[in-house]
Amino acid sequence: MKRLSIIILCGALLTLTGCGKKEQSVVKPAVSSTSNADAYKEPIKKDTGGTTVIVDDPAASRADAANTANGTSGSKSKNTSNSADDYVIEDDLGGAVIQKYHGDGGKVTVPSKLDKKEIIGIADNAFRGSNITRVAVPSTVRTIGLHSFSGCDSLESAEIYDGVEEIGGYAFADCPKLCIVTLPDSIKEIGSGAFNSCPNLKLTYKGQTYTAANVEELYDVF
Repeated sequence: MKRLSIIILCGALLTLTGCGKKEQSVVKPAVSSTSNADAYKEPIKKDTGGTTVIVDDPAASRADAANTANGTSGSKSKNTSNSADDYVIEDDLGGAVIQKYHGDGGKVTVPSKLDKKEIIGIADNAFRGSNITRVAVPSTVRTIGLHSFSGCDSLESAEIYDGVEEIGGYAFADCPKLCIVTLPDSIKEIGSGAFNSCPNLKLTYKGQTYTAANVEELYDVF
């Protein structure tokens, strides 16, 4: 009887001291954090009553932050072809002349009006060495100045509308990719060397085609 009492007493002591409790279990979150934000706090299964208490759930707050970022990110790209900010102009004879182009390049349509003034000319060196790939000159323009488009390494085509009367010397010289040029019947003067060093040139004027091989003949017409 005495031995039985000792066994029962030991069992009771084991229960009270927790020697027989199961190993604590931990539930890890499905997603781990790789950002610089605060680390995830893992949900832990508590001893008392086996209740799982979620200490922190950062997933929701991270999603909200991402949505906010996406909502505020991304702006419309600038249209360099028609932005007045890309040009410096100067008043001349009731209109204005483009003195300098400082846009990002690409396909450019020279505006017929800037600041409510008609564009009547393109000054010497105005587009020289820029990154334009194509250019269209409107009918309001009367003169294209010396070296105005020379050294444009990416320029592939130039469309000059009826109304333009004068193209200055070396205006399109040293444009290695220039291959398509159309000149209107309104042209009255083309300066010497206007299309020199354009090895891929194919220029059309009054039904006649001129290339790098015979472009000198074009100058002789004027």
